[in-house]
Amino acid sequence: MCRRCARRILTYNSPKFRVQVQAGQSDTFTQTEAETMKTRDEHLQWAKANARKYLEKREVANAIASMCLDLQEHPDFESILKIMEPLGLLYAMQNDFDGACRFVEGFR
Repeated sequence: MCRRCARRILTYNSPKFRVQVQAGQSDTFTQTEAETMKTRDEHLQWAKANARKYLEKREVANAIASMCLDLQEHPDFESILKIMEPLGLLYAMQNDFDGACRFVEGFR
């Protein structure tokens, strides 16, 4: 928890980079909604919807972190995330809005 604003801090760690973003409760689905989704397609649509909310506000780092963290919750995305997460981090570090949109919408 962030002491100043009492929001949950999401942290993404990789061997080379560390990204922290704040996640407001009103900006994302609740954990119980994520747990009820069973299929890969439902989980993917849920993760994309969360990331799009950040993209609408042009918050590139939050959108990328949201997408990666949401997809990590489903076992079907484990192998693809090992390849795609570094690309997402690159877009976040460069604040590349178009790249972030392609990253979010490109998952199938």
